[in-house]
Amino acid sequence: MQCYKFSHVTFSRVRTMVALTTLQRKAALMEKGVTQAQIAATLGISEQQVSQVMNCERTERRSRRVEQAIADAIGKPVAKVFPKATQGAA
Repeated sequence: MQCYKFSHVTFSRVRTMVALTTLQRKAALMEKGVTQAQIAATLGISEQQVSQVMNCERTERRSRRVEQAIADAIGKPVAKVFPKATQGAA
């Protein structure tokens, strides 16, 4: 899985990109007033697990459920929030 981590990408360019960057995902959650801890509590998992998905660190075992919860909180489809979210997710 490829994770884009370019801090210089602006939200105006997001529309042309395949997926949000890690920083853009975090900013989008902040704008919605949702924390990673809240997502973790809702799913009954650790905040560390949510953080790993947010940062694209769980490449060997992707979590559709966590990706979906983050995308729902942001208000965008999973494929627009995570790179290659529709391929090989478990």
